[in-house]
Amino acid sequence: MLSSLFHGFRLQPILEVSSDGAVVSHSFEVLSTPKEKSVTIDELFSFLPVSIHRSLIITQVSLFSRMDCNYFINIPVSLWLDSEFVDSLCAYRLNNLSFEIQDSYKLLSLTKIEIGLVSQSIKKFKELGSQVWIDDINEEYYDISILLGVTGVKLDKKFVWNSPMLVEVIKDFHELGLVVLAEGVENINVLNRLVSSHIDYVQGFLWPEINISLDGNLTTI
Repeated sequence: MLSSLFHGFRLQPILEVSSDGAVVSHSFEVLSTPKEKSVTIDELFSFLPVSIHRSLIITQVSLFSRMDCNYFINIPVSLWLDSEFVDSLCAYRLNNLSFEIQDSYKLLSLTKIEIGLVSQSIKKFKELGSQVWIDDINEEYYDISILLGVTGVKLDKKFVWNSPMLVEVIKDFHELGLVVLAEGVENINVLNRLVSSHIDYVQGFLWPEINISLDGNLTTI
């Protein structure tokens, strides 16, 4: 079923950078590539059955947990609430994987009970050596980041490019003990601004991606 919907995966580089811009380490974010080129990934996920989405994530975890390097895998908020699904992932070796909380805006409307369920899922992953990040955020997420006990946060591209509060927000998250990653790095000017703002990690189209098949072989698109 997955092969009828997805061509494979794109691996987008994530670089840890020092205060002078030197690369300290690298990881990859795992992004899915639709089989049908006329359909965007957001469009595909909008009508993708939950069972297929679960299968896709399990496939990613099974594949990349056996590979060298570190990989970031996206999980939507709805599946962070699914303890049975989370437990199924915990059967794998997870210490080279980071999990991102996708659709992060949905976190802001969760009930206390639901926040507790997400926190339990995060704790399970962290106990197995994984990191957990909140994806696509801005300054509205201070409280929820601390409440959930995540490792770090990923700043949305629009915020990175346009916000006059970039330096202050990075500093505030650091003071809360969180690691900060900036998305949307597409030119050297943005990179230099982030390095001078003491960012921890950067990600974007400035660096070439790697394309692989659903079973992990190198491909071309």
